[in-house]
Amino acid sequence: LDPNAWTVLADHRQQVWVGTRFGGLFQFQTNHFVRAPGAEILGQQISALFEDRAGQLWAGTQNGLANFDGQKWKLFTTHDGLSENNVRAIAQDAAGNLWIGTENGGLNLFKDGNFSTIQKSADGLPGNDITCICAGKSGGLWVGTYDHGNARFQNGIWIRFSTTNG
Repeated sequence: LDPNAWTVLADHRQQVWVGTRFGGLFQFQTNHFVRAPGAEILGQQISALFEDRAGQLWAGTQNGLANFDGQKWKLFTTHDGLSENNVRAIAQDAAGNLWIGTENGGLNLFKDGNFSTIQKSADGLPGNDITCICAGKSGGLWVGTYDHGNARFQNGIWIRFSTTNG
């Protein structure tokens, strides 16, 4: 196991997954970590792991957004409409849509198998360098950026928070 663990997830079956900064994706099996089967297409940098409400596993990687169906990985990239391949954050909103944060390409909405909306700083997002996303129970979406502050997206409106807000 690469000592630079970047993200950890225990899924609904209590299977532990670890994404690393330089070594790829690992699973915990029989008291040790092994490389996740078929995860070579993901690349060496795994920045985000997420399990949606349907139990689907998602990974944010340097090569795009990946989905595991229990047998194999499917990779979504800029060729599929993703704004950038380096995915850093994943969250699911109250409506069941996935929000995908990228390193420099802003925020993407993945709905019904398609990337339908891209939010960037020109739209009110504090920065295009998303580091984390959290979907609130009231329907709002909280987004953290690298060095540009945080924001809440609700009802199509961005409200920014930075050091000036405490």
